[in-house]
Amino acid sequence: MSSRMGREKGTLKVGDRMLFEYPLQVLESVCGEVLISGDKDLPVPARYPRVPDEHGGIGPLGGIHACLRHSSSDLYAVLPYDMPNITRDLMEYLIGEYPGWDVVVPALPGQLPEPLCCIFGNSILETIEGLIGNGMHAVHRLLKETRSRVAEIHPGLPFYDPDLFLNINRAADLDQFSREL
Repeated sequence: MSSRMGREKGTLKVGDRMLFEYPLQVLESVCGEVLISGDKDLPVPARYPRVPDEHGGIGPLGGIHACLRHSSSDLYAVLPYDMPNITRDLMEYLIGEYPGWDVVVPALPGQLPEPLCCIFGNSILETIEGLIGNGMHAVHRLLKETRSRVAEIHPGLPFYDPDLFLNINRAADLDQFSREL
């Protein structure tokens, strides 16, 4: 909702692109189909279908649910539009960690998992619908209700970056990302 930024952050220009274009480029590189969740007025090219939330006002879980219902894929990658440091290498690593699990989420050493940067299968649709039906809208709850794997992103991995999960919520975060560019 961009409340901490005070304005729509996805359309902020950083470097030569808008903020939402960084994760979009990563998704394009690992996914056969890219869906844009929600009703935000982002200038997304028409080739990306927009999927409105069927359960408005419940946050990211509502968007994940809507996209699951509008796609026939077996495997999904989820990225928020305000995490510009996510890389293709990270997403490929998570995909490689997926077999045998319902959900794979990354975490830096000693930190909580990043549930909005994940890989999951369509088998979790029923679980999501159950959570929504019971008024539980937090994505971390989904991790507790499924076979979830937390993949540690440690310094030994070639794509490791301590700022990999930098989330642009405030002007200071945007300044940090701009400096790193």
